[in-house]
Amino acid sequence: MLMLDYKDVAWWYWLASSICLWFAVTIEPLAYNAALAIGVWQLLHFAIRDRSLSSFTVQIRLGYLSVLLSAMPEGFFWVLWIPAIGTVARVVFGYCIMARMLMLLPINRTQDLNWRFVLNAFLTRPVRGNILHGLPSAA
Repeated sequence: MLMLDYKDVAWWYWLASSICLWFAVTIEPLAYNAALAIGVWQLLHFAIRDRSLSSFTVQIRLGYLSVLLSAMPEGFFWVLWIPAIGTVARVVFGYCIMARMLMLLPINRTQDLNWRFVLNAFLTRPVRGNILHGLPSAA
């Protein structure tokens, strides 16, 4: 199911990042710098908006920027394929693997960590506007 959420500013950030990353891995490696700049800008935007460095939206952007930065050392440029593919999934289908991984951290979950929760975290369909992607609450 397509989830082109063009009314959300975050979606536009992810779209711009996706375009830059695909240019970087296929045509022009210097587009990586633009992807980094967008990543930093969007991190700052959401940190200021949320007035927190620990909000889930900021955690996602910090994790994403960390993956981008991990491609910086010589010989690690191939790492950019991971966020390039993941960002397309986020833009087109609303599926954010980074958000799903972060949901497993103790500070972000209200349930015990078990295989059922892990499977639900990764296999539940994305839900527009719901950071938990439709997962049930602990109650």
